[in-house]
Amino acid sequence: MSGLSADPTLFRWTGGPDQTEDPTWAVNAIQAGGLEFTNDGTPDVRLKVTDTGQTAKPGDCLTHRDGTIRVIPAGVAPNACRHCGDDKYHHGNQWHRAVGFHKWIEPTDEQRKDRMKARALGGEK
Repeated sequence: MSGLSADPTLFRWTGGPDQTEDPTWAVNAIQAGGLEFTNDGTPDVRLKVTDTGQTAKPGDCLTHRDGTIRVIPAGVAPNACRHCGDDKYHHGNQWHRAVGFHKWIEPTDEQRKDRMKARALGGEK
C-alpha cells in the first residue's frame, strides 16, 4: 500500500512495514534529523517533526510546504482551528505549545485544502 498521493507535498504515514514509499523530501528530512522516530519497532511508534515539535501517529498525514513539514492528524475537519485542529463549536480557550492560550482561529485556505486532501487520502469522508 502506498502512502503517496497525487500531490507530492502530502503523504499518509502508516508507521509500519506496509509503508512502501516515502516522498524524497521525507527521506531527506529523516537523514538530516528533521524527522525522528520514537518508540520504533513498537505499536506505539511516532514520527516527530523536530522543527515544529509536532508528532505524527500512524494514519496521520504529513505535508511539506515552503520548507516546513507539518502534521495533519487523521480526522481533523477542514474548518478546524488553525493552530490546534479543534472544531469551532467545542474549542473554548485552548492551550497550544506554539501559541499558548488562544480562541478558535480560522484556518488558512492552504490548511483547508491540505486537510481535505489528507481526508481523501486516508479514506475518510
